[in-house]
Amino acid sequence: MDPNLEKRTLKKIYSLLGGTDKRWTFSKIMFLLIFILSLGVSIYSCIVMWVFQDLSMLEWLIPAVFAECAVVSGFYSYKSKTENQLKIQTQQMLIRHFLSE
Repeated sequence: MDPNLEKRTLKKIYSLLGGTDKRWTFSKIMFLLIFILSLGVSIYSCIVMWVFQDLSMLEWLIPAVFAECAVVSGFYSYKSKTENQLKIQTQQMLIRHFLSE
């Protein structure tokens, strides 16, 4: 088999798959914002609890914020898994198609 043909085929597959896409998607932005929000609320809560010597804030605020962070994290993980499975299937189909020619 011609080595140039292989290179052209691989380049064509790579271009059909979109190359490297490094843009920020909505889910990545949401994950980052929720993480920053959780960190900010935790730091603010620690400061307020230290100033007022009151730990009642730990009962409701902290678990609520971290539950939200966990939900967004789970959503992002599941979405990424699904997208990666689709990419792998597409890559396998394209490779089979180009190798069969």
